[in-house]
Amino acid sequence: MPRRGPRPALDVAYLSYYAGGVRVVEYGRKGLKEVGAFIDEGGSNFWGVEVHEMNGETYVLASDRDYGLYVLQYDPEPKGAGKGAR
Repeated sequence: MPRRGPRPALDVAYLSYYAGGVRVVEYGRKGLKEVGAFIDEGGSNFWGVEVHEMNGETYVLASDRDYGLYVLQYDPEPKGAGKGAR
């Protein structure tokens, strides 16, 4: 079942693939569009992601095989920058 993103009318998926890092994609009738990404400065080895909602906030729990658990939060419109993970 798809999870809703931080904006009510937005369908977002969170993906990971080892050195490819964590990716955020919007999806809909027009297809897929990457709207955010995270790769650690020292490289990444992400195994999987899980979306967790707590107190109205959406968190992405990303498991890195080398460095452990990352807790990320996607902001569709960060201040002073383009779209991305924070």
